[in-house]
Amino acid sequence: MLELQEGVQAIGGFAVRASAQPRHWAPSVGLRVEDELAYVTDTPYEPSSVDLARGVRDLLHEAWSSSTAPVYREHDATAADAARVATEAGASRLTLIHLNPDLAEHTALKADASAVFADVVVGEDGLSL
Repeated sequence: MLELQEGVQAIGGFAVRASAQPRHWAPSVGLRVEDELAYVTDTPYEPSSVDLARGVRDLLHEAWSSSTAPVYREHDATAADAARVATEAGASRLTLIHLNPDLAEHTALKADASAVFADVVVGEDGLSL
């Protein structure tokens, strides 16, 4: 078994790029699969996330809260943070994932992201990209 390394590596026949997410509260990594998909953890906006997601079709970005909700801003991404990454990266679509389960509904998250980026989907179990 091989460990995931920073940079590009072949996994299951795909070129997968791994990138450290330095602003996350614990060590984490963002992933990119070819030009199709990028996954960014719930880390606040950082330029390395934009570099990782540049030009992808689908950006999956964790978003724990809206930018107007009380949140530990230095450690968790908001939906607006995710939308900023999608916009600056030129992604085609943004799917918000790893949502706070204490929120009764995720309307505020979608509105927060949609104010910055047009094509926003709130992720849910069984969603097809």
